[in-house]
Amino acid sequence: MKKCFLFLMCVWQISFAARIVEARWDGQTQSVVVDMAYRGGCLDHEFRVQWIGCVVDAEGTGVVSRLGNILDTGWQDACEDDLAQTITFVEPHDSCRADVIVLKSTSSKVPHVIVK
Repeated sequence: MKKCFLFLMCVWQISFAARIVEARWDGQTQSVVVDMAYRGGCLDHEFRVQWIGCVVDAEGTGVVSRLGNILDTGWQDACEDDLAQTITFVEPHDSCRADVIVLKSTSSKVPHVIVK
């Protein structure tokens, strides 16, 4: 019974999770523009990026990637309207000099790779 409950909780969270439709780099503002699609209508949905880190390509190309997860404050929204939002995330100003940004949302099976 416990396993069934845990499975249903995972399916429930994924079924209402936001997904990345498209992501692109805006060189003028030095930010990532992300089109999100999600279901909802009962709760506010605020999106933010949890920046995970910076990695150098292991194949020796020297390409530096910044990794991030997009989080949705309204992931528990049980309403079923199809909604969309375009969000802009400014890249952090730190020592990571990324050539590529890799973003993933909770429902993304494949990360989105944004080349700067």
